[in-house]
Parts: sequence; C-alpha cells; structure tokens
Amino acid sequence: MKHAVIRCTQPVRGTLYFFVSAAGEEHFLFSQSFRASLWSRYRFGVRVEEALDFGNYAAHPADRKLCEKLFRILPYIEKEYGLPLLRKSRSARPRRRDLFPDDAA
Repeated sequence: MKHAVIRCTQPVRGTLYFFVSAAGEEHFLFSQSFRASLWSRYRFGVRVEEALDFGNYAAHPADRKLCEKLFRILPYIEKEYGLPLLRKSRSARPRRRDLFPDDAA
C-alpha cells in the first residue's frame, strides 16, 4: 500500500484546509487559521509517520499543536473510512509459525 500523505490546500481567506490521501482516496481532516510554517511544511504533502514525529516540533508550538490534532483525528478517520493510517493499525504480517505449521506427528 502506498503511504498515506497529509497535505493542506492553498490558503483561502487566512484558512488552511488539511486533507489525508491514502489508497487513492482523499478525506478532509480539519481547517485551521493560516500559519506560514504549517503552509510551507504541508503544501506538498508529508507522510503520516513524519507528521506525527514529535521530535521535529520541539521549537514550533504551531507544529506541535497540529501534531496533537492529528493524533486525535486520525483514529477517527481510520475507523470511519477503513483506512490503515497509523502504524499500529496496519495488519501485521503473518508469523512464520502460521505460514509453516509444525509437522510433528
């Protein structure tokens, strides 16, 4: 599966609109007032894993608040549309023992 990407639209009247794109679908997440740092970071899209990495946001309160919003809304989007966006939600690969059962007879 192609990685999920979070992007924002060009600002309209001082508002950014955030979307998530995954599995060929695009879903609206939320809108937020314009911040130049957010626009420059998300206008071309950012992978979900990178967007949720708190280590990148130590110095920028607006980025940290956006990251917290994403943590709250992405589980809802996953449940509502059936998209595996977060790492823990992706189906695990089958274990070796499930692929090759013991031939103990």
